[in-house]
Amino acid sequence: MNDNTDPKFTELKARLERLDPPTTAVIIHDQRFTTEPGRSEIEAIQAMLSDRPLQTLDVPVEWLGRLYIFVPPDKLVRYRNGFPIVIRGVEREDVAIRQKHDRHDGDLVKAAKHALEIETFRLTGRQAGVELARNTRSRTLTPGEAEHRATLTVGVAAYRGEGGPKFLGDVPTFDRIMRLVQGLIDRGRRLVKAFFATLAPKDLIAGEKADVMARMQEHGTEILHHIEEDNIARVRGVAWNRERAGQSVKAMGHWAERATCDQPITGLSGKRLTNAVEERMTGPALMKIAIAGDLQPADVHKNLLIEQDRFELGRLIGQLSRGRSIEIDSHQAKILRYAIIKRGFGCLETQSDAMNFLLADAALTCRDMAAWMQTLDRIASTGVIEKIQPQAG
Repeated sequence: MNDNTDPKFTELKARLERLDPPTTAVIIHDQRFTTEPGRSEIEAIQAMLSDRPLQTLDVPVEWLGRLYIFVPPDKLVRYRNGFPIVIRGVEREDVAIRQKHDRHDGDLVKAAKHALEIETFRLTGRQAGVELARNTRSRTLTPGEAEHRATLTVGVAAYRGEGGPKFLGDVPTFDRIMRLVQGLIDRGRRLVKAFFATLAPKDLIAGEKADVMARMQEHGTEILHHIEEDNIARVRGVAWNRERAGQSVKAMGHWAERATCDQPITGLSGKRLTNAVEERMTGPALMKIAIAGDLQPADVHKNLLIEQDRFELGRLIGQLSRGRSIEIDSHQAKILRYAIIKRGFGCLETQSDAMNFLLADAALTCRDMAAWMQTLDRIASTGVIEKIQPQAG
C-alpha cells in the first residue's frame, strides 16, 4: 500500500494540518526506534514545555519528507537512533508575487542587514582595541595601523562571496574585502544613534576599546585571543544570518508562487525555508545575534521556532542594554529568572545552558542580580507586565 493512501498516514497528516492552535509544539519520534534515553528525553521536553500547547506523535522516519517535515542531517541521525525532535508548523505568508527586477527585501532582510552593518562597525572598533592592546616595546601600532588590521580581520569574517558562502576556490581579493567592509562600516556608523539610544558613533567605539583594555588588565594578555575569536565569530554569524534571511524570503516567495497553482513546496525550498541544512548556526550563536542585532532569529532559522520566546527576550535585553526601556511579562520573567539562576551554576553542558548563560550575562550588564530577582519575582507572582527602565550611567 502506498504511504499516501495508508489510513495511519492520512490521519497523521490531518492531525498535523489541524493543530489547534497552529503554534502548537509537536514532539515527534519513531516509536520503532525509540530507546530508553529517547523516552527520557521526551519526558524532559514535556516537562519543560508543560505551560504551552504540546502534542507527541509517532512519525515513521520514511514519512518525514511526505509530511513536509524538513529535518537537519544531524537531527535526522539522532531521530533514526531513537531520539525525539520538537517541531513547529511554518505558516505560509501571503507574499506578493514580485517581478524579477523588484529588489525590495522586506522587513526580515532589512533587519538582518542592519544587524550586520551595526555589528561590523562596532566590532571593527573592538578589534582595533585588541590590536592596540597587543602593543609592546617590540610591537607598536599607531591607531591608524590598528584600525587597518582590524578592518581586514573583520572584512574576511564578513565576506560571504558572490551570491553565497565562500568556497575553497573563491579567494577574495584584498580590494574586494576592503570595499565590502568599508561599506558595512559606513552604513553601520549611520545606524548608531538609532540603534544605541545613548551613544554617538565615536563614544561607542571608545567604549569598546576601553572594555578591551579593562578585560586585559583584569585577565592578562591571554584574553585578547579570546576576544578576537569572539569578534570574528560574531561578524561571521551576522553575515551568515543575513545570507540565510535572503534565502528564507526567496523560499517563501517560491512557496507563494506554487501555492497559486496548487502545487506543494519543493524539497529545496523547504530546506531553505526551515534552515534544515547541515551547516546551520547553533542556538547560542543566534542568541548573540538576537541580543546584539535586535533580530528575531527564529524568523530566519525556522528549525529553532521552539526557542522563539527566549530569542524575543534576548532582543528585549539587548534593547535595554542599549539604553531603551522595555516591557517584560510574567512568562518572560520566568524565563529570565531561570536563566540567571542557571548561570550561577556555571556549568554549560548543553546548547540550552549556553543560551541561558548568554541571556543572563546580557541582563546582568544592565542591572545587578538582586535588583533583577526582586523585579522578576514580583512580575512572575502578580502576572502584571512591568516597564524596565535602563539604568543611568
